[in-house]
Amino acid sequence: MGELGCPHVLMEIIVPLMSRFVLGALQRSARKGLAAVDEQSGAHLARYPTAARSVAWGMLALVTGSAVYAVLNTATPHAMFIGAVASAAIIALVACIVVEFTRVQVAWTPDDVSLTSPWARFRQLRWDDIASVTYSPSAGWFVLRGKDGMKIRLPQLLTGLEELLDELRERTHGSVREQLERAVTIWRRRTR
Repeated sequence: MGELGCPHVLMEIIVPLMSRFVLGALQRSARKGLAAVDEQSGAHLARYPTAARSVAWGMLALVTGSAVYAVLNTATPHAMFIGAVASAAIIALVACIVVEFTRVQVAWTPDDVSLTSPWARFRQLRWDDIASVTYSPSAGWFVLRGKDGMKIRLPQLLTGLEELLDELRERTHGSVREQLERAVTIWRRRTR
């Protein structure tokens, strides 16, 4: 029988455990927080919690520092080039997480729900125009689909998500309300 090496233990055991711990902590942080209220418009605002933004910025600092160290301590120019390209790709991915956690916002009023995101144009649905509500366990978000096909995604890590789901319960009826209840049941089973 072979011995378990440090890289094996790290990749097979420690990284998945740490990932689950961090994700669980972020989910608890999101659930504890309440939606903010915009003083000018009165809209309720769901955003990623401060803990998520802090983790993202910390990851960016860590991978950037690690990448610089690795590239500067590489023996050959070819290996340095490969390391720089790989490091740039990893830094870009983590930077996307920072952008997601700092720029996405869902707002709702008595009339509608809207999404502001750096990844798509501004989206807005009147409550009466919501045709379906689903939850994607693999993506970790709810999807509101309008009668015109427009989609608004509601990431499960948003602070204020519970309040928004309550508002959806009040504002939807019939089959859309049934879809919402099924989606919430799936979400609760997966995240509790």
